[in-house]
Amino acid sequence: MMRGGHSETAARAWIISVGSILTAAGLVLGLYWLPVGTGLDSSEPPLVVYCAAVMKAPMEEIVRAYEQEHGRTVQLQFGGSGLLLSNIRIVRLGDLYLAADGSYIRKAREQQLVNQTFGLALIRPVIAVRQSNPKTIRTLGDLLRDDVTFALANPDAAAIGRTVRSILQTSGQWEQVKRCARVFKPTVTDVVNDIKLGSVDAGIVWDATAHQYPELEIVRVPGMDAAVQEITVGVLTCSRQPVTALHFARYLRSEKDGLAVLRTYRYEPVDSVGAPLSAGAP
Repeated sequence: MMRGGHSETAARAWIISVGSILTAAGLVLGLYWLPVGTGLDSSEPPLVVYCAAVMKAPMEEIVRAYEQEHGRTVQLQFGGSGLLLSNIRIVRLGDLYLAADGSYIRKAREQQLVNQTFGLALIRPVIAVRQSNPKTIRTLGDLLRDDVTFALANPDAAAIGRTVRSILQTSGQWEQVKRCARVFKPTVTDVVNDIKLGSVDAGIVWDATAHQYPELEIVRVPGMDAAVQEITVGVLTCSRQPVTALHFARYLRSEKDGLAVLRTYRYEPVDSVGAPLSAGAP
């Protein structure tokens, strides 16, 4: 027997997401008033990068290297791709937007929020469970069992949530899966942390995110595995320092710099037209 609905949980998640938009907007406005790091070039303000949560760990490492090599401060604002796009649209401040789903970059282009863009890596949705898969979850249908609890990312805030909703709407499974979800989280990282902490038995996340947690195991589902998304970075049209922003975007796209770090985190780099990029390619 399948579980009942969780409309109140979904409603609470939506309220939290709306509140997060306003809070994050205030934080981004404040970034321009933060002091530049000691020992770094203070002739320009920090680069402000709106970054999808799926890229948190590698981006923090890339930024540390970039700051050390080029003497510039980079401020990272993490969140779901949809939430970040809303922030950009509201505050019209910042330098780069890094999204986990190409549809958000297309929206940003349509709204004249970005100009030059660069593809970085491919990611795929998977089911993540704790090591040894104690509930023996093998298929999407297993998530609907009465003895299984699972988390999803909010499809109105995070790229992984949007992708999952699109896949399951096509297959006619979305409404049932949505009703059975224990909780909706604002980012893919929040879903992963819930699994890691044992708050839920499973969750649907990006494969690249799950790879970063040794406590987790990946279950690949054919229908979801085919839903490949491209992580893309775009230079914002509102950037006050577009030359430096473009320099950092190219650094992310460099085989010896940004892409080298992505490989260590098991991301799949892409070439300029979105095809997988083999190691050592230009």
